[in-house]
Amino acid sequence: METQILGNVYYSPKREMLSPTYILLEGIEMTLTMPDGELTAYTDDKGYFEFRVQWQDAEFTLAMKKPALEDIKAVIEISDDINALDWITPRTWKFVPAIAMNQHHFAIGPVIYTPLKDSLDDGVIIKHDNLIMLADDGTFGSFPIGTIANKGAGTMPPYPEIASWFTYIEPQTGSGRLTPSDGEYTVQNIMNNNAANIAESWWRIADRTTGDETGRFMAVNGHYPEKNIFSEKVITIKPNTYYLFSTWVINLMKKPAVDPSFGVIVLNENGEELYNANLGQEIPMRSDAPEWKQIGTVLYSKNNSALTVQFVSMGPAADGNDYAIDDIELFEIELAAYKPVKSVDKPYVKVGDTVTFTITLHNPVKNPFENIWFQDIIQDGLEFVSGTVVVNEIKCPDMNPNVGFTIPLIPGGETMVITFEAKATHEPTVNPVPNKAQVNYDYSPIEGGFSNRFETETNEVFVVIIPKCPECPECPECPECPECPECPECPECPECPICPPCPPCPKPKPCPPCPRPCRCLTCCKKLMLCCPCLYCNRH
Repeated sequence: METQILGNVYYSPKREMLSPTYILLEGIEMTLTMPDGELTAYTDDKGYFEFRVQWQDAEFTLAMKKPALEDIKAVIEISDDINALDWITPRTWKFVPAIAMNQHHFAIGPVIYTPLKDSLDDGVIIKHDNLIMLADDGTFGSFPIGTIANKGAGTMPPYPEIASWFTYIEPQTGSGRLTPSDGEYTVQNIMNNNAANIAESWWRIADRTTGDETGRFMAVNGHYPEKNIFSEKVITIKPNTYYLFSTWVINLMKKPAVDPSFGVIVLNENGEELYNANLGQEIPMRSDAPEWKQIGTVLYSKNNSALTVQFVSMGPAADGNDYAIDDIELFEIELAAYKPVKSVDKPYVKVGDTVTFTITLHNPVKNPFENIWFQDIIQDGLEFVSGTVVVNEIKCPDMNPNVGFTIPLIPGGETMVITFEAKATHEPTVNPVPNKAQVNYDYSPIEGGFSNRFETETNEVFVVIIPKCPECPECPECPECPECPECPECPECPECPICPPCPPCPKPKPCPPCPRPCRCLTCCKKLMLCCPCLYCNRH
């Protein structure tokens, strides 16, 4: 006996159910799986499909292949903001066919996915091993293909370990409990037939993970300020390590109302707050399409080996305080190090000469470095020349590197250059004189994310202060030294026996300490350290 299996496929711009605005789709692939085989058909120009098969008292599976968004945009005018499609009805039906006719309708609609990577800097290496273990690794679980829409995760709370202050309800068709009321939540798949949907105040949505009837999400009707919606203690983190915490959230409202009032708090193992953000501000109401938005931040574990992640209600019951959560994740990450570079214009100076130090910090990423603290303590033998600080070619006469100063920010892709002068005042005990700067800054590799404090140092530079011969203050007629013979064993750089004394010096002076290992007098000569009187810079 023959049975007829038919239906239609449509695109619903406003995600409504069989409304006048829906658009029937042509050329959509449909697959019918039977106990004895599989058939394929395509929708016609009216959006209809049909199978005629021999009736069997067995389960059939009818599935729709989702079209590419580009193919839909080729025939339907769709906003550029729309970047994905998902199901408003299940994409798969499982049924035992009736003898005469079996009708099934399939609907897809626009959705916006805004991943965190759009605001995440390059150079962040994510180790994809989710440390969130509760609620099926933060996904809220799944159903088999062909599960009906508006299916709850059970009559009892599916994840009591999340310690939610809110009351769990199971949405059930025909029960009158399709929508969480104030202070309630549910865990379910496609939400397309509750009171808020019918009133056109909530979007009909599918979960973020799969976009069809197999995926589940947590829907919350806000209430109970400062009470937990979801809480988990993660015990597997490493001290002094960076982590990326994120979740996908959606504002259920499609009509103007208050923004959702909920947030996330991350506590260290002593219960101290590491991160606190109002996520509702990040997901304003959209009237064109529902938007699943991934929100997150980078956390630094410091000396902690455990963190507690909490989703917390931040407002009372109100129209608009309605949202859904999916795919909660905590990943270990590695961040690139951005080290400032220091240089000096003259490595050898006499007492009374000045040198110019240059410190360069380049920001190669798109997010800014903010609240930059710069300090460069000048070591013995050199003295900062007041009024010589220049930041990005702007003179800053009141700034002093010894004391330190703050620069507001370095925008993404730009470079900060600081220069200042120092004067050689005397021959120091430590010669050459070492010098390096401290540059600290706030930085989040996520646009709008929680900033962490980064403490860095420049490379070290050296300045040799050439000593002045106390018995020859003017050194008026220092004769040129003849070529010093090579001396392969001269590690201590002894007195140069060939160079004559500078009048009126009674005898040659020892070579001052070499700034680098010196193996012969020729090396000393090249460094201007061969002549007994070096203050005159002649040899």
